[in-house]
Amino acid sequence: MNIPLAVLIIEDSDDDTLLIVRELRQAGYDPRYERVETAQAMRKALEQQMWDIVVSDYVMPSFSGLDALKLMQEKGLDLPFIIVTGNITEDMAVEAMKAGAHDCVMKGKLSRLAPAVQRELRESEGRKRRRQAEEKLRQIEEQYRAVIEDMPALICRFLPDGTLTFVNEAYSRYFNKNSAELIGSNFLHFIPEHERTHVRKLYSSLTPEKPIIHYEHTVLAPDETIRWQRWIDRAIFNPHGVLIEYQSIGEDVTDLKKAEEEKLRLREQLLQAQKMEAIGQLAGGIAHDFNNILTAIMGYVHFLKASLTADKPARKYVDQILSAAERAAKLTQSLLAFSRKQIINPKPLRLNEIVEHIQKLLLRIIGEDVELSTILTGKDTGVMADAGQIEQVLMNLAANARDAMPEGGLLRIETEVIELDEAFVKMHGYGKNGRYVLMTVTDTGTGMDQGIRERIFEPFFTTKEFGRGTGLGLSIVYGIIKQHEGFINVYSEPGKGTTFKIYLPLITARTEEVQPESVSPLAGGSETILLAEDDDGVRIFTKSLLQKFGYTVVEASDGEDAIRRFREYQDRIHLLLIDVIMPKKNGKEVYDEITKVTPEMKVLFMSGYTADIIHKKGIAEEGLDFVLKPVSPTELLRKLRELLDR
Repeated sequence: MNIPLAVLIIEDSDDDTLLIVRELRQAGYDPRYERVETAQAMRKALEQQMWDIVVSDYVMPSFSGLDALKLMQEKGLDLPFIIVTGNITEDMAVEAMKAGAHDCVMKGKLSRLAPAVQRELRESEGRKRRRQAEEKLRQIEEQYRAVIEDMPALICRFLPDGTLTFVNEAYSRYFNKNSAELIGSNFLHFIPEHERTHVRKLYSSLTPEKPIIHYEHTVLAPDETIRWQRWIDRAIFNPHGVLIEYQSIGEDVTDLKKAEEEKLRLREQLLQAQKMEAIGQLAGGIAHDFNNILTAIMGYVHFLKASLTADKPARKYVDQILSAAERAAKLTQSLLAFSRKQIINPKPLRLNEIVEHIQKLLLRIIGEDVELSTILTGKDTGVMADAGQIEQVLMNLAANARDAMPEGGLLRIETEVIELDEAFVKMHGYGKNGRYVLMTVTDTGTGMDQGIRERIFEPFFTTKEFGRGTGLGLSIVYGIIKQHEGFINVYSEPGKGTTFKIYLPLITARTEEVQPESVSPLAGGSETILLAEDDDGVRIFTKSLLQKFGYTVVEASDGEDAIRRFREYQDRIHLLLIDVIMPKKNGKEVYDEITKVTPEMKVLFMSGYTADIIHKKGIAEEGLDFVLKPVSPTELLRKLRELLDR
């Protein structure tokens, strides 16, 4: 007698379907089958009947085997799934098996179908038995727990209408009532009204085959606080399938929920940190080559601009090229700032002086419609900071505040000295114990909702119109403050303005005054400079620049070439101008070898790499001079003259 077999066949060909059925019959099966070729038809077939196995073609005009497999899995069905196809590559077969298909059979080798069906039916039955055994074991464990009266879990039993018939001691203590007061009351009375409909629906879904539910709900505890409870409930049926009662085991999970929320918050912080690191690696990877290119572009444009008088028509095009190149350089630096890989030069400074020094510039940024107010503490506000970077923070925050107040408003900057303790750190989830200078920047603008607040420091996130910003302004602020070992937080509500709180560690060391930048006239010289640079464009431009201003240039294209050229001209060379990263020998290795011969040799390093590379080579730690690419001709010439005259 043939073995009954319910087969759902996903196939667009009647002929191929009959071949599959014939093969199963020849193997001793009596197939009851249905052929479908669309997702809608398959979904209907799965809902209306029980199937022993699913056989599917791999590719069909409007459906695919992988789509069918996914649909079956979404239904929560664990049925043997065999792909029968006329053409499939090895990669496709691997993809299908990874997705959950149990076997792939070629239509040209249908003799493999019956053994595959037999094997998968056996394995399916084994999986079913394991699930049943696991369910039975779980039921026994729950029954055992339910009989322990004095266990700390909350235990109760109640009738189908919700009337409590038993509560354990823990349940009574939790609600601060004795068992006599509780028995006879309805368990639903302890569940908030807005959650009762959902709980009733869960209980109505229980059957003798699926008698257990898990759920959580809130309760109003006797101390008037909102608490969370987690329950495992079992419906008890008599042999005729009639519901007798419910057995319930629960626990207070308020602290666990808080811990889960904290874990989620920490996970989000980790993801944010990983995102920052990824962008930092990306920025570092492109910075070197990109900055080399920009150095050459900006350098030659400066040459071209110098050769054109202001009345030349081409002058405005040159200015546009130079402006675009400078914006590109700033974009790279913005990415490095966010990832905390830009070079900073921290010094002991007073934060109040930085704020006072930049006030005039902030007034130009915010415009006449916005009033600027500063309230600075009289206490010492010493911080270890890079003045230029902190000024960048204030400029970015001012620009954001201006955009949030199109009709005008108030921008207020305040400073004060505070101490963060463990209670503050625990409450706010950030900071470290210690004394800080707190700088608060507040505007009376449009404010922001929680969704925007949570993403406000993400790179490239912006609420501005397309083309009105890179979305890097506040991520740069975040990166700068983090690199200064500080903390930043934002408080805002729609229509109520925005407040940024910035905490920088307070120091007691003697501080320096913030000095305005001085501009000295460009000057060349007659000294000889060894120029070592592996990028042809940068090297050729730099050589031309130095020669134009009177210097003699000895050029080298890599580290070993630099050593050779130094040996040839060592009695004439006054200064080394060396790229940090070069083939064969890096710039620091070249310098170390040369100073063995000439210890007093002056050096200026150039680099387009990020801060961690500079520090890794030991250049910053040893106090050696360096400039970051892209470097303008003006900056390079001034730095060289400063070193030669030192």
